[in-house]
Amino acid sequence: MHKVPKEIDFSLEKKILSLYSESDNIRFFSLGRHAIKAAITSIGIKKGDAVLLPSFICKEVLASIYECEAQPMVYDLNKDLQPISLPINNKIKALIAVNYFGFPQNLTIFKQYCTENDVALIEDNAHSFLSVDSSGQILGTRGDFGITSYRKILPIREGASLLLNSKKYHIEGGQLPSNLTSSSKIQKIRSLIQWVERRAGIRLTPTGKALIRKIRKVSSGYEIKPSGDEFELATPQPENPPSYLRRCIKYTDAGLEIARRRSLYIKFHAQLSSTGIESVFNALNEGICPYGYPFYADDDVAAEIVKIARGEGYDCFKWPELPSTVPVPSQPHYHQLWVINFLC
Repeated sequence: MHKVPKEIDFSLEKKILSLYSESDNIRFFSLGRHAIKAAITSIGIKKGDAVLLPSFICKEVLASIYECEAQPMVYDLNKDLQPISLPINNKIKALIAVNYFGFPQNLTIFKQYCTENDVALIEDNAHSFLSVDSSGQILGTRGDFGITSYRKILPIREGASLLLNSKKYHIEGGQLPSNLTSSSKIQKIRSLIQWVERRAGIRLTPTGKALIRKIRKVSSGYEIKPSGDEFELATPQPENPPSYLRRCIKYTDAGLEIARRRSLYIKFHAQLSSTGIESVFNALNEGICPYGYPFYADDDVAAEIVKIARGEGYDCFKWPELPSTVPVPSQPHYHQLWVINFLC
């Protein structure tokens, strides 16, 4: 395992944050699902065309494809989250490759496939804002389009973007006006907890998380509400980005957040090494800003890890909520992946 670097490359972090500033090559949205839908539209995919995506994916991604009247086709992944094979079909016009949990997907096979079959490459970077690959290339910039979901890394309720990286395409439509709806009560509590922690130098996150879960339990009946089947078929509205999104990106202390997440990954990796779990990734290479700590475990072992994570103030849950409208293989690893979420 690599230790947190003593010196942070602030020039790289400034480059990442400037990449996600206002420009003709980026569009902001409320959710990554809307960004995927905009990419599909910009590629020119029509009714009856197909989008190839991993079968190991959150069910909500399917809605972006269905709303464009396109057909989802899937490829399966092995335990290392690498493609087993990529099907060839002349209906396929776009391929989605995923950077899981902040770790860079090896795009070699995907780029070769797209070149040979004249298919657009969409890099799903929902988990990987602030990560770079081994060559120093920012994740989300390696395909024709890059999708980033800031709310998976930053403590905000909504926020995503579509980044255009290819001269072959252009993004349909202009920048959407911001959604001026105020933050939720849970969002305000989370922000207050973080403000107090920073000012007072004390740790309130475990208590705050417990309070947030209680509020969510009372208001919805769930501590972590599962997605309904309707989210697999239609994207929620509005698609407009929140008014605070670009300000939040601009003033993010990227170096501090990267160091915090890397330190947590190393800590949990050492702490859980004797529990019988299997880490999804064997190394935390330089440049990776982990979404969380992903691991394979059966439900009994995972239940104990959930307690450990919650004791530290972090949620731990099984991922993903698999889709029901496409074939999903019965391999055990599809149903045994858990993640400790590092979001405060």
